[in-house]
Amino acid sequence: MFEYVLFAICVVGPVLWFFALPLLVYQTHRMSATPEFNQVDNPADLPEPVRRFFFNVFESLTSTGFIFEGTFYMPQLLDNVRAFVNLYVNRVDGSQALAVAAYLKVGTDWRLQATFIEIETRFADETSINTSNQTMLPPYPKPPGSLLTIHPRILDPAVLYQAHQSVVKSQSRSRRRIVPLDEQYQGDSATMLSNDVIAELTYATETGHMQYQMGSFKAAPNSASPYSPPSESAGGDKYRPTLKGAYLLTWKEIFPLKSILLWFRTRKDDKILAEAGFRY
Repeated sequence: MFEYVLFAICVVGPVLWFFALPLLVYQTHRMSATPEFNQVDNPADLPEPVRRFFFNVFESLTSTGFIFEGTFYMPQLLDNVRAFVNLYVNRVDGSQALAVAAYLKVGTDWRLQATFIEIETRFADETSINTSNQTMLPPYPKPPGSLLTIHPRILDPAVLYQAHQSVVKSQSRSRRRIVPLDEQYQGDSATMLSNDVIAELTYATETGHMQYQMGSFKAAPNSASPYSPPSESAGGDKYRPTLKGAYLLTWKEIFPLKSILLWFRTRKDDKILAEAGFRY
């Protein structure tokens, strides 16, 4: 009997963990094809841990020339994920920054799962350079010509900005910087943030990580058409992972692969910083 239990623990358990769990993600992971960013007008409405995080980021980034553009709530990132986002723009050097606080639903409770900062410089040729201190591996690849480096050990937003400036100086190759909030969206932050998510999911679809899934259509109110769906079936369009995407998404987030992959990734990205002349 003991041999069977040992076999189940040593063989069956890992097989389910590494190969069955991604199938669950494949069946359940859905992202809205029309992500919403609702502006938060009263910071007092934010949860206390989020207010503390945003306060520290505000003090640090505004001291380096960034202008605060607003706080936004993303209610439908995933069925079990919600996020608060602060947007900053530095119009002197053409950079923008996001401070993100993500909540995960565990049972009936919402728990703060991650806080991180991402600083980005975009160029007229539709490429970008991004520098982040997130502790998660990027879920999808970046388009050719764009760069994302992650440095979880850099907790100070001002130091992260210095690291970003070093990489941009080293890798921009005279590309013209743009401020998309001003040049493309005329100050409409919510639309810009939504379109950024859609662009990321669209490229993930092109690379075979995600696929577009149309929801049931919604009939006009009081429609007499016999083709109108029942109201309870109407739903929005979604993105869902492909089988390949589900396995890659899951493996990047489960023990022990996450720690191993993150170590190799941050080591590679720290080398990019070193080559750009930045040390921390």
